[in-house]
Amino acid sequence: MSITINGLRRRAAFWLGAIILLTATGLGSGSAAAQTSIVALVNNTPITSTEVAERRAVIRLMKKQDIAARAALDQLIDQQLLFAEASRRQIKIADTEVDARFNAIGANAKLSPEQLGQALAQTGASTRAFKAEIRATLLQRKMMGMLSRTATGVSEKEIAAGITAKKTGGEGAAYRYNIQQIIFITQKTASPAQINQRKSEAEGFRRRVTDCAQAINLAKELRETAVKPPVTRMSAQLPGDFRDQLAAMKIGQTTKPDTTPNGVEVIVICDKQEVADDSALRNEVQSELAQETGKAELDKFVADLRKRALIIYK
Repeated sequence: MSITINGLRRRAAFWLGAIILLTATGLGSGSAAAQTSIVALVNNTPITSTEVAERRAVIRLMKKQDIAARAALDQLIDQQLLFAEASRRQIKIADTEVDARFNAIGANAKLSPEQLGQALAQTGASTRAFKAEIRATLLQRKMMGMLSRTATGVSEKEIAAGITAKKTGGEGAAYRYNIQQIIFITQKTASPAQINQRKSEAEGFRRRVTDCAQAINLAKELRETAVKPPVTRMSAQLPGDFRDQLAAMKIGQTTKPDTTPNGVEVIVICDKQEVADDSALRNEVQSELAQETGKAELDKFVADLRKRALIIYK
């Protein structure tokens, strides 16, 4: 698992499980209707009925719920407005980043990008719609960061209330970790079989390792394996799923192999110390509140874009 993990990975894992479930049980809605029509114009950019149908399928995968066609259309309108405004401001999400996220999702399901596209089509979605959602998620995060920096800062009263709420909920424990990242390198053109082979090697490595010194020496003996410099991280700096995983582990243990654009990665816990003060928890609360502020600012920003846009429903 990469040190620079983000929330998208958690959402991607959820999408992936839904894709596997739907394709395995034959519950996909099939390909979009042959007939397509323009259902809206957003500043003269058309949105089609096929795009709406694919959007509804993506939402079914993400949230396991059906939404009305009008709701899906409104989401596509907001997405189109955000993409256009980002382009105007020269805020870009690289195609390579989107492709890497998409390919990593497929690799975790033992599917090639082409096979993942076929699986999506069986659910009524498409590669294009799925990548658009990945791009939108990455762009929203960028825009939220930009907007939250211009908004009023989080107050000390809000931070204190958040810390108290977390402690009451049993989330007060915080740790300082020294961790060692080991990467079993895969080529960008690696097949699912090649990636699975590397995952098997990483799993064998994980079973043998009992401490960081051993991990480093063992990794250096293996082919195409990179040893990253050790880093120190507070639990508040880690994504929730990864934070929970490390909290349940002991010094010398290794995380389960995780497929990323860089290869198959594992992390060894070299040291783990419980932190008595509230600094880590404070950072976590402040980050969460800032994210909430950014989300609220983004919603207002998109609403303003709507007011200034020419939107024609067909």
